[in-house]
Amino acid sequence: MAWSARSASLLIGLLSAFSSAAQADDAAPATLPRQELREVIVTAQKREQTLEQVPASVTSLDGDFIRAIGARDFVELQNYSANTNIEASSSSGQLLIRGLGTLNDVPGLDPSVGTVIDGVPYSYSNYLSAFFTDLAHFEVLRGPQGTLFGKNTSAGLLNISSNAPDPHERLFKWDVTARSYGSRSFQPVINLPLGGGFAVRASGNFDHGDHGTLYNTDLDRAENAPQQDTGRVRLHYDAPDGWTMDLGAFWSQQQNHFNLYQLVDVSPSMAALAKHYDPKFESKLDSQNSEDVPSQEKSIVRGVNLTFGGDLGQPLGMNSLKITSISGYAENIITARDLDGDFSPIPFIRDSLVDPQPERQVTQELRVTGVAPDMFGLGGEVNFVTGVYYDNYTLKTSDNFQIEDLGAALSYLLASQAHNQAIGVIGGPLADTIDTVIGLLRGVTGNPDLLQQSAKTGLNQRTKDYAYFGQFEWSILQDWYLIGGVRYGFEDRTADAHSQSPSVIIKAVAKQQDFSEELHRSESDFSPKAGFKWQPNKRTEAYFTWARGYKSGGFNGFPLNTQSIEYGPENASSFELGLKWRGRLLDGPIRVSTSGFYTDLKNLQVSTFQGTEPVVVNAAAARSRGVENDVLWLLPVRGLSFFSSVGFADARYSSYPDGPVPGDYVQPRNAVGNQNCGPPNPNAASGTTKSCSERNLTGQRLPFAPRITASMVPAYTAHLPYALSTTFAVDVLYQGSRYLNSEDDARELQPATTQLNTRLVLADDARGDWALTLAANNLTREVIQDQIIDQPLAPGNFGAIRIDRGRYYTANLSVSFH
Repeated sequence: MAWSARSASLLIGLLSAFSSAAQADDAAPATLPRQELREVIVTAQKREQTLEQVPASVTSLDGDFIRAIGARDFVELQNYSANTNIEASSSSGQLLIRGLGTLNDVPGLDPSVGTVIDGVPYSYSNYLSAFFTDLAHFEVLRGPQGTLFGKNTSAGLLNISSNAPDPHERLFKWDVTARSYGSRSFQPVINLPLGGGFAVRASGNFDHGDHGTLYNTDLDRAENAPQQDTGRVRLHYDAPDGWTMDLGAFWSQQQNHFNLYQLVDVSPSMAALAKHYDPKFESKLDSQNSEDVPSQEKSIVRGVNLTFGGDLGQPLGMNSLKITSISGYAENIITARDLDGDFSPIPFIRDSLVDPQPERQVTQELRVTGVAPDMFGLGGEVNFVTGVYYDNYTLKTSDNFQIEDLGAALSYLLASQAHNQAIGVIGGPLADTIDTVIGLLRGVTGNPDLLQQSAKTGLNQRTKDYAYFGQFEWSILQDWYLIGGVRYGFEDRTADAHSQSPSVIIKAVAKQQDFSEELHRSESDFSPKAGFKWQPNKRTEAYFTWARGYKSGGFNGFPLNTQSIEYGPENASSFELGLKWRGRLLDGPIRVSTSGFYTDLKNLQVSTFQGTEPVVVNAAAARSRGVENDVLWLLPVRGLSFFSSVGFADARYSSYPDGPVPGDYVQPRNAVGNQNCGPPNPNAASGTTKSCSERNLTGQRLPFAPRITASMVPAYTAHLPYALSTTFAVDVLYQGSRYLNSEDDARELQPATTQLNTRLVLADDARGDWALTLAANNLTREVIQDQIIDQPLAPGNFGAIRIDRGRYYTANLSVSFH
């Protein structure tokens, strides 16, 4: 908490310093135009509205702000939106809102937070990495969004818009960014009016040279060093009669060295064995790791979408009626995804794709929005949206689970059960001896595959969804509106799952079994919404809503056995009370948005490990309650602004009587069930304890869910001679402590962090044709982990993923030609 107090003091000092520095610039306020905030237009309800018209908790970041903070990807935007956590790559992702969400480490596991980009819903957050360029808006919608956006939005939604082609502007723009950890990115944008109502816009993101967050001492290479080449194009047409057409296409190729884990808590015996294979091995959280599998993550993401719509006039006495059709096709083909399953240089467990893993989706939405003069002759004006939706989604997985080296495997298992360093020291030569004998046997028999140990698994899944939805806001009294809506959907999901292995060892170690099954499940989704709002003017709104959300059940994408191969749906019910106001404070324009919420989840889907592979089970119930507050204030001192987004979310298991535990947990020998199951006591007498496999987590915090998140960004802009301006800004970014695994063990706790970023911008103040930004990031050198899990089959050992880059510096040059 020391950093929290220090940061608050620093923030107050900066505001004071900015205020003093700005007095000269504010010397003649009477001669300057009055400062005003621009209206923020969002599409959170499938139609354009101001932020103050939407009865929901929404944070909206525009493209100018995103460019100003120098964010490299959507992950970095999480720090500027309260109660929001984002982790995403081309092969996996994790989105949480208000502490609710599921780690997407199992292929086929649907998210709790939806992703919509330019009106097209995407099945997984994996697609996000292909769209971080030329952004218009990034919106975070909190709470269940099932009524309008369908299944798998039970916690919320990311609603993203890219810049549309402008038929009135010729633009050539490029952004070049260099970061001190090696990354060099180039983001060009071209906008061309074509005449006759047509315009085209093309953009790209080419990012290379990353030195990585880790150095792998065993393979002598950088890890977690993402590279990408991405291109996107949009063709827009405005017809003379008001109808519009927008055709878009995107393509992205991404790759990364994918050894992300480093052992941070390891027994002396396992450390000694690891040093036999890599003398530079160390077990601490720093900037190096040691894994023997040359893991890769490679993918190709591409797709097309078509949106058209127009005005249907005023039939049946309507004030207005518009129709919109949105069609989309997308695919994410993961061509490589290797995992070192033991997180070490010991050649034990390896998991690789047998064939490329394709995810494909076809989506179609047809909706009508309008304004009716009344509701069947009652009350006043009715704003409504109604429509139908269809999608067809396929996923094919194929994994090869392999024991790399039998001698190393035996030594690993011996070292995992002992805490004597000597066992690890002996294990290395023992493994070498066994390997020599196996090599001789293969030579004698002429069979190079003799005693090979592997298992192949796969899932071929097909999903179809059909839905009808509708929502309205009905003026029932002056300034008072009744909110109602419903969505009814039907899902049909089939799959072929299989697993095959001749290995007795793998069957014992990984609980593998040979099987091939055809699976089928059907589900229906009923997601209503109700509430009311008070809106005396365009700048003020208060609301109260209740909504339900739904998350699909499915099949385990790593089907090593038939246990836990299928899991059921998850349901959310949420209440929200909010207030929004846009006005003036001390004669400075201000926008405030505050909300309080309570969400209850039933049949919670939990991602956990069984043996060496993750599975999903419906094992718990949970609830989350808290508040969010967003503020944007242009202070009376001209040029001084303040942005903040602060959230509190207390997310806990309301019922989880048989929760998972680390492998070294024990209980008294005479305990019944999971009674008194906890960490081992080194002072306990021999023979007085026994191992236990579960404990009661009811009332404990949900994983990956900080209770407090906060961002505060004071900035000061001064206008200089020669039509120049300069801006100095500071980002204070706080995230509370959080567990990084569903076991809620103290060894898996990420401490609270406060990052401090600063940036200086020099820009063209006349036309905005160029800007130079220099930034220093994470000046506090916070160490941030994304996940901590048990080392497979090694009780008491843990591996962690570190995602911060320490302190680093960036430089960005943006140039536009009109």
